[in-house]
Amino acid sequence: AEGITLPMPSTPILIANPVVVGGKITLTWTGGNGPFQVQKRSSLSTGTWTSLGAPTDDRTATDDVSGTTAFYRVVGQ
Repeated sequence: AEGITLPMPSTPILIANPVVVGGKITLTWTGGNGPFQVQKRSSLSTGTWTSLGAPTDDRTATDDVSGTTAFYRVVGQ
């Protein structure tokens, strides 16, 4: 409708080339708008996503790798 301002759609958030060094994984992503919340869980199909740290405007995050399988996602605007 005339006069209604709609937000511009953002590009999808894509995690690119996770790097594991010294027992830590570093995630870097592109797209989306902050603040971002990094989340993980041990199964891709079941379980609850757990937030890692506080929301951030950074586009990188680091987590300890415990030797078990983990799935990560980044939630943003």
